[in-house]
Amino acid sequence: MSEVSFTGQSSLAVFAALNAISEDGILIIDRNYNVLRANDDALRFLGQRILARPITNYIRHPDLLLCIDATLASGEMRAFTFQRNEPARRLFNVKVVGLENSNVLITLTDMTKSHIVEKIQTDFVANVSHELRSPLTAIIGFIETLQDNLASDPDIGAAFLPLMRDEAGRMQRLIDELLTLSRIEADEHVPPREPVSIASVITRAVTLFAKRTEALNRPIRTEIEVGCDFSAINVRGDEDGLLQVFSNLIENALNYGYPDTPILIRCHSLPPQGVLPARVVIAVSNAGDGIEPIHLGRVTERFYRIDKSRSRKVGGSGLGLAIVKHIIGWHQGRLTISSTQGEETVFSVTLPIATGV
Repeated sequence: MSEVSFTGQSSLAVFAALNAISEDGILIIDRNYNVLRANDDALRFLGQRILARPITNYIRHPDLLLCIDATLASGEMRAFTFQRNEPARRLFNVKVVGLENSNVLITLTDMTKSHIVEKIQTDFVANVSHELRSPLTAIIGFIETLQDNLASDPDIGAAFLPLMRDEAGRMQRLIDELLTLSRIEADEHVPPREPVSIASVITRAVTLFAKRTEALNRPIRTEIEVGCDFSAINVRGDEDGLLQVFSNLIENALNYGYPDTPILIRCHSLPPQGVLPARVVIAVSNAGDGIEPIHLGRVTERFYRIDKSRSRKVGGSGLGLAIVKHIIGWHQGRLTISSTQGEETVFSVTLPIATGV
């Protein structure tokens, strides 16, 4: 328990000094728990009408009165954590310190973001462990089967080795995509600056799938809006990163579209509008079962799968669309998804056009 105390110092001076250097909510209350002063952050956290009213009306936690009374009695700093559920769930660390004239200083530190980040990290580790456990368990089972039966049945290797290769490949893809995500997140605050021909990127992406689309009778058709000089449009970006975006979207369309239906890539440009620069929009669409509205907002989350069995059947790791979203964000762009069940699903990428290049 800390011995920190501001007793004997001017309440106004302490309030002003902390308010100048802190991003926390700061309040001064009297011994009757009424709020005497509150900074802008405290008003934002607790509401605009807290002044001259009891703080217990706004922080409803049994430890609040215990901490205030203990601080008034001993001068020691006290602290506790509470969760506020109105209007949205937020987590605060509260510290209580004694001041002059039996006043008390309260600071509110918003822990919501760090708590969410910690939960995401915990969930991420759990998800990775789960995703790796399945192929590892399969490979270990195959190895044990080979050890027990290879001597008596030499042909068993022909059946199990391809399965082992597939499971090892699945783990390799997962690790590669995790490394890609980590690399993007490390650089996401520094947008790429090199001019890249978006038409060249689309052409390369389409070429990568030429044999597969021909074999599946799923041609890729590119439609350019009349008046859009698509071949002359450059964006500031990373060519390999953008290639990965459109390769992932095309592969997604191939995996989840109906057989013998085309994949459409529609391109058009948007003029400057207010503070928004000129932009290019590339929409990749396919005919298929579509995505239910309940899933639309979550399909770009890491490891989120609508149909886990189908996703694994086509080799999906649950990271492809998360990578797409992060790369587009790195390029200062935007990804929007629309879907009509049983008809069409569209992934639209909007990127700022580079001028003067």
